[in-house]
Amino acid sequence: MEAAVNSLFETSALLGVKGDNAGALENARLCVKEEKKLTKLRDEHGLRDAQNPELTFAVTLNLANRLAKTNGATEQALATYNEITSLGRKKNDGSDPGGGGSRFPKHAANVRVNSGNVHYQQKGTSCIARKGVEFYS
Repeated sequence: MEAAVNSLFETSALLGVKGDNAGALENARLCVKEEKKLTKLRDEHGLRDAQNPELTFAVTLNLANRLAKTNGATEQALATYNEITSLGRKKNDGSDPGGGGSRFPKHAANVRVNSGNVHYQQKGTSCIARKGVEFYS
């Protein structure tokens, strides 16, 4: 099942490189859906140690990136980037000594730059532009 997730992830990335944003977004959404099924299946069978937070991070970031490149989906992209950074913060704040509470690795906080890029591209108002600059600092 993890191989299927990896295959969808690679297909989405390749389509994105080729400029097929619609196909890349569709595959990214399928990939996230399949990864969530995999995570749930592992949880149900007591295989929590077999979870792959790096894969979860990669497919979620890929979805956010595909949404950011799709016209009209910037709000969804920002929400997904926010999910990544907030879950990345939970793991790094020391609140979970076992390290199993977060789905994302500690470098997830760097995704704030992606959010800043989206805000900067929306620079229709000075407020949004200021918000974009905040994400870079």
